[in-house]
Amino acid sequence: KSVIKAYSRLNRWVPVDADDIYSFIGIILLMAIQKRNNVLDHFSKEELLQSPVSNIIGRNKFQLLMIMELDLKIQLF
Repeated sequence: KSVIKAYSRLNRWVPVDADDIYSFIGIILLMAIQKRNNVLDHFSKEELLQSPVSNIIGRNKFQLLMIMELDLKIQLF
């Protein structure tokens, strides 16, 4: 088992609701359509890279949901 470091984002986890999950799924679908070099480019403040994604959910919350989703997949298999 891994030890969560004191400064880890996982320590800032807050419960999510159905709206957060629907937003997460919608963002994943949008990212499949609007390709970027890096997932985090969808949350960029640069004018050329701007995406509506950052108005829907914050980068940190998105990353936490990604981590939790990957952890769930690992536990299922």
